[in-house]
Amino acid sequence: MIDNDDALDAVICVLAAIDFLKQDVIEPDKSQMNLVKKEGWIWVKNLSTSLDLIQLFFQPQ
Repeated sequence: MIDNDDALDAVICVLAAIDFLKQDVIEPDKSQMNLVKKEGWIWVKNLSTSLDLIQLFFQPQ
């Protein structure tokens, strides 16, 4: 277990940044843009692309 909460937060931020730079995140759609400009957007990993890769590698042959 990590003793320092700041260290854990930093690791999570780095992982999120990697997903963002690889453009493997869920983006807001056009209908949400006014709210995004006002409130901001939390970028999270696009799990559908990850699931596609998992299925590709673990398909029974």
